Amino acid sequence: MSRQNRQLEREIARLHLTDSPTGGRGLAPCWEDADGRIVPTFNIVIGNKAFRAVPVWREPFTKRALAIAPLVEIADRPLNVRDFRRLAYRVMQHGRNHPDGACVYYANIIDRTTTKQACKSQRRLVEGYFYPFSLR
Repeated sequence: MSRQNRQLEREIARLHLTDSPTGGRGLAPCWEDADGRIVPTFNIVIGNKAFRAVPVWREPFTKRALAIAPLVEIADRPLNVRDFRRLAYRVMQHGRNHPDGACVYYANIIDRTTTKQACKSQRRLVEGYFYPFSLR
């Protein structure tokens, strides 16, 4: 498929999201499977003061993920708030500057906080950089 066709498909997906009854998110997902379903990039485990972005990518996305420096840098290591912000920002910027058009990476959020307030604030921080696929 040509690059122009991929860009048009992303634009159509973005328009569908924007025009959806729920209001949509505005940007197309960076990763979709062959059936057009969103593929999350990470399980992001949130703690009271720490994060861990555990990769959940599988074929055919593994090769692509390993070629994207921001995804590799944030993957599978304990991060404090400052480091998470710095690395997650790089992932978000990669999506915004994607060669096939602006997109956003999705992530599952796994709550390991001890209070509702900590969960709420950490979840909001993650949602500033990734779209939530699910919250567990």
